[in-house]
Amino acid sequence: QGVVRGVSVGGSRVVSCGQDKEVRVWEIESGRCERVMIGHTEDVRGVSASSDGTLAASCSFDRTVRVWNLESGSEVSSMTGHSDKVFGVAMAGHGRLVVSCSWDMTVRTWDVQSGEAVGKPMQPPSTKAGDLMRAPQQPGSNQSVSLETLMMKGHEKEVLDVVVTSDGSRAVSGSVDGTVRVWDVGTGAQVVKCEGHSDWVMGVAVTPNGSLAASCGR
Repeated sequence: QGVVRGVSVGGSRVVSCGQDKEVRVWEIESGRCERVMIGHTEDVRGVSASSDGTLAASCSFDRTVRVWNLESGSEVSSMTGHSDKVFGVAMAGHGRLVVSCSWDMTVRTWDVQSGEAVGKPMQPPSTKAGDLMRAPQQPGSNQSVSLETLMMKGHEKEVLDVVVTSDGSRAVSGSVDGTVRVWDVGTGAQVVKCEGHSDWVMGVAVTPNGSLAASCGR
């Protein structure tokens, strides 16, 4: 009941979430609701299913990110660390990684298996030139940074949406600050800062091969 906030397709399943604080799994062919997953304590704002339809990540105004086993309906992990509402979530790396964005102005990368909040903030210089999605890493970036949680700082206002390339190497975020930013998921380094919107960036998307990104604004 209430507003449906998000929907995602994985394998033969559709996963939805909403104002009722629930995550639901639907069978595509029959339209039947397979199961309802309960755990969030406030509106569930976004959901992202793995490509094979076995896992899904959800994010909520309760400031948590949760990963669910779609076969059993059980909660795999609950990730805490954001200090404000979590507005967007994206699953990548065949369900190994989850990236989230929040009103706390950060983008975070999580390891699904551990769910632990570790890692330090990073705010490297922005770049406006070069290939948007394939720009080289920032000089001095640490290849061995833990993936359990990387906090990507750079946005100056709330972050409303995030997507990840299919290979899990880049995350793209859009913010109330009017910018789109591209991040190196492995290090947390900001690769590109894209300016042009005159108001909030409400949504972002990437092409299947990860070479281009698109954004929409208010």
